Amino acid sequence: ISHQELKEQIELFLGEKRDQLRFLKELDRYIERVVKLGFLKIAHANDQLNKQVYVIRRLIKARITVDELVEFREKLNTYVESL
Repeated sequence: ISHQELKEQIELFLGEKRDQLRFLKELDRYIERVVKLGFLKIAHANDQLNKQVYVIRRLIKARITVDELVEFREKLNTYVESL
């Protein structure tokens, strides 16, 4: 999804704001934070922010590592065995 398309979809979700310019700058900061958190991945970077293209990552894949899943499975197995 392009940066502009992402902003448009967020705008539709959040509704109109009084100070449109300030709101659009805030959206850029929010998108930047989501990239830092790992939920968006920059697929094609460009000098102009509005020309960037992102890949939206799945929530679990972006936040939980394989090691954490293995540990969780082991804890579940231990719990089931204790019953």
